[in-house]
Amino acid sequence: VLFEMLCIEAANCRLLPEMLSFTYHAAAACVAAPSTGGGGARALKNSGLPLPPGDFVESIIAPFHSAIRESMTLTKRLHERVGYDDINEAFWNKDTIKKFLVMEAMGGATSTYAKFRQFLRSAAAATERDQRLAAMFTKTFREHLGWGMVFCNFHRMFTFLSLCLHLLVVLAFSGIAQPALYLTAAITAAVCNLTLEVHCLFIHNQQLLWSRRSSMVRAGAGAAVVAGAVAVLAKYLNTTVYCLACAPYLAFTCLELGGVFLLGGPRSDHELLGKKSEGDLKVDDPADRRKYTAFWCVILAVKFCMDYVFIVHAMVVPSRAIMQIDLYCWNYNFSGQDCDSYDYTDVLPVAIVHGMRFFRRYAYKLLMLFERWLPNLLLYYCNTFFYYLAALGFASAFDRLRWRGVADGWSKVVRHLPLKVAAFEKHILTTGVRPLV
Repeated sequence: VLFEMLCIEAANCRLLPEMLSFTYHAAAACVAAPSTGGGGARALKNSGLPLPPGDFVESIIAPFHSAIRESMTLTKRLHERVGYDDINEAFWNKDTIKKFLVMEAMGGATSTYAKFRQFLRSAAAATERDQRLAAMFTKTFREHLGWGMVFCNFHRMFTFLSLCLHLLVVLAFSGIAQPALYLTAAITAAVCNLTLEVHCLFIHNQQLLWSRRSSMVRAGAGAAVVAGAVAVLAKYLNTTVYCLACAPYLAFTCLELGGVFLLGGPRSDHELLGKKSEGDLKVDDPADRRKYTAFWCVILAVKFCMDYVFIVHAMVVPSRAIMQIDLYCWNYNFSGQDCDSYDYTDVLPVAIVHGMRFFRRYAYKLLMLFERWLPNLLLYYCNTFFYYLAALGFASAFDRLRWRGVADGWSKVVRHLPLKVAAFEKHILTTGVRPLV
């Protein structure tokens, strides 16, 4: 290992892998690898090595630990604190890396590690706030407590499941007699997108995608679809025309769920140090990707079939029964008399009386529907995990029985365990003494 950091002190910064990787590669450029003749690693010219014992802790670990402690002070709101992710993402930006390497190292050293070390020591000793290491890091995401944060992080999955639930409900209540009603899934997509964009713009105070303009356009389109649904309910707009007009928005949402963003793409790669792995570094095997896609298609197909039968279709009769109840005169005509035959109706204004009855007619129905549907909805959004475990168990058992046989199971693992341990000790553990750089 290089310097003692990866085997001793790196544990103190285990949540800063980007910083450790940068430090390791900067330090690795200061030494030459051991020669084939048996010689150990040696320091290169103008590398600034060797350094006194404990310098890594004093010059690298301690400044970052102090910067984290300073940034995570509890006097700040949660979304204003600079956390581990923000510090890690600072090492993705080329401009930030250049700032780390602007200082000239003492003693004439010109290596990247010497400049990085000099900057950290100077920043740790600085008294001005803007010169300290903590000032180098900025918020890249505004965290907020609450369920809205969960929805923002997993909005594509929530939107996908909501769209599928909408389609299952339409299928259960109307069948295939009115195909245009399936396009009303755009209303569900619009509600999800509008909620997401409003939450990001006005609570997180940042855009969801790559520009505030695209986020505002998405929010405006979602609001227009919802407003159209209200116009249909008020009978200002024809239902069929509205459903056909929703088709482009529904297609647009489905494309975004599939990862195709028509309102803009990711920022250019010149702002980031990391590139998408290609060639020898590419780890996604096409065959494995096809198997994984088929695996999830089977899971979702089974889930939606089971959910349709036991969750959605089972609610058709109870829901229709609740909607057929007329609660306009509820609790008034228990003796068979008319709603308006009671004396107090002359005391209160007619508008208030009718308003109370109107509220009772619809609000109580919606409340009963909500209470009846709530357990089913919770099960619908949460049972994917159980189908996943079941499918994973079947797939694992099938793969082991088909390709390896029963003999190549747990018994073989136990029999070969000593060999595995010996191989681990040979390649990982060592009793030899290696010179520290």
